[in-house]
Amino acid sequence: MPAVRPPTRRRADVQGLRAIACLLVAAYHVWPGRISGGVDVFFVITGFLVIPGIVQAIDDRGVPAAWRAIGRAIARQLPMAGLVLAVVGLGVLTLWPTFSRGTIALEVLASATWWQNWLLVDRATDYLATGTTPSPLQHFWATSVHVQVVVALVALVLATTLVARRMGRPTGAAVVAVLSVASLLSFWWAQLHVLAEPSAAYFDSVARLWEFGVGALVGLGASRARLTSRARTALGLLGLLLVLLAGRLSHLGDQPGAITLVPVAGALAILLAGTAPGGLAGRLLSWRPLVALGGLSWGLYLWCWPILVGYRLLAPERASTQPLLDGILLIVAAGVASWASTRLIARIDRLGRWRPSRVSTPLVAMAAVVLVATGGSLASPAPAVAGVASVQDAQARIEATIAEGEYPGTEWLGADAQAPEWVVDDCLDVDRERADRCTYGPEDASLHVAVVGDSHAISYLPGLRAALPDARVEVLTRGMCAFSTVSSRGGEDHWATCQAHADWATQRVLDGPIDLVVLANGLQNLDDATDDGVEAIEPSEALARMAEGTVERLAPLVDAGLPVLWLDGAPPNSAYASCALPASTESVAQRCTVARLDHMAARAHAFSAAAAFEPSITVVDQSGWWCSIERGLCPVTIDGMPVTADGNHLTWMLSTAYAPLLAREVEVALRP
Repeated sequence: MPAVRPPTRRRADVQGLRAIACLLVAAYHVWPGRISGGVDVFFVITGFLVIPGIVQAIDDRGVPAAWRAIGRAIARQLPMAGLVLAVVGLGVLTLWPTFSRGTIALEVLASATWWQNWLLVDRATDYLATGTTPSPLQHFWATSVHVQVVVALVALVLATTLVARRMGRPTGAAVVAVLSVASLLSFWWAQLHVLAEPSAAYFDSVARLWEFGVGALVGLGASRARLTSRARTALGLLGLLLVLLAGRLSHLGDQPGAITLVPVAGALAILLAGTAPGGLAGRLLSWRPLVALGGLSWGLYLWCWPILVGYRLLAPERASTQPLLDGILLIVAAGVASWASTRLIARIDRLGRWRPSRVSTPLVAMAAVVLVATGGSLASPAPAVAGVASVQDAQARIEATIAEGEYPGTEWLGADAQAPEWVVDDCLDVDRERADRCTYGPEDASLHVAVVGDSHAISYLPGLRAALPDARVEVLTRGMCAFSTVSSRGGEDHWATCQAHADWATQRVLDGPIDLVVLANGLQNLDDATDDGVEAIEPSEALARMAEGTVERLAPLVDAGLPVLWLDGAPPNSAYASCALPASTESVAQRCTVARLDHMAARAHAFSAAAAFEPSITVVDQSGWWCSIERGLCPVTIDGMPVTADGNHLTWMLSTAYAPLLAREVEVALRP
């Protein structure tokens, strides 16, 4: 038998704590960056309340208890999760942009089978996914982690119990020892993963196990705690303060790194303080409205995120300002949806003793997967690509598109619109091993072109290859690494990696034979720009410094007498997906255009100023390629062709259509 039996008293304060955690998560979603830590509290509660009971059951009944524990962990999630998945699936078919349906169908399946977090880990490290619109099911990562960790801990406890019995050792002490080691190893891995891949680490169930583990360890020993009323009051209030203030400290580190100890410690303090009646924090958390909200917390968590994502799609301009009233109404709407769905599930369950909701709602969810997948697979024919002969021609097409107000071609937004050299040939991150494979055109070509820069540079490949069909084009790009001494992403390691790649690409160009260098950098957001990986550049100086850093990086090539054609990326548009919606609260003009003309012109001016004394560098002012000079607006599509695939990167359609313009600029750059 374990040394300590878990407490069995039903605790109202835990329901109140669940309510606080749920509101923290909802507020974090609605007003990003303000507060957080709610998910960590949920994980600790599960460890504290669920795992000790499982330990006792396995010790009493062995393997059958383990299977029942896993079954209960899954069964608790099925009705509400299945209902939300079904509603979201049907909503995607009727309200969501058609280009996103295939991706969301996969997420419905991943969420229904509890591996959504690993799908997000893959996308967190997949640069193609960085510009995509938020998924209405992204929050199911936490439910996936919950099931995975509970199953892992059940298996661990079962194995430890069986081995301890065979060896004649006390099972309680063995379980505590193994849980302690597992938690320490998980915490150690979390620190390593956060340093290497912070976005991926956030969804990693192995890096999250320690939060459940410490909750379980405190839960196993909670009945031994002997605290005075004053001690419980102080501990509970301290815990509540830590939970509420955890989000204000989030800028000090990434989760689930060391900063996660703050909400975890707060939750543990509250749970430990409430092991006996009394204590001010316990009385506060046992307030009836909080307890009632705690009973709806699971549904509120599941409903809040998809409602919020739908709101941001339907009203992107209003949502961008994060109005307080809108945020409160969204949370209230999620609470109402949770209450209504809870009542619906209860009514379904009254139809039979076997809890039919646990079967019916998952079946409806899987039907939604089929419907969404089928709807997403009905691809439209690719838009016709007609060459744009001049900037005047581009302006005429842009003006006609805005005047007509139809914006056809949005069904082709998404990964299918990316440059095939990127998504098919896998030639974004080019190194020594890929350099030869990512070279296009005949070896005996009279013109050899090198393309350097980041993902915006490779997005020009379809157009460059169409403009120069007889040239040999060598791709030397790297994602998220501008060809500049200035970087705007990551820290010192990222900056050093980008500089090392640029050094290699420069040397490869110098080793030749290269007749022309084509450069394109993104770096649209320069809020965290740096030229050493440590100190941030003053925002007002960032654009000019980025341009100067590009010229510095080009210096060895210019000194070698190589001509350079300097292009810019397409104008960014974070609300691009809203243009593809069948209905919206905002006008088509608001959803399908963005005022970026001045932004693009300012970039071209900064580039020209930096290269003013370098006659071999040709800077192209491309403002007229993307935006109406008269209106100052840049449309999502031009003449039926989407401008960007993901709100950031040029599509292969428009890149190809601009081949005549690119050919003309190449001719200008090659003039002696």
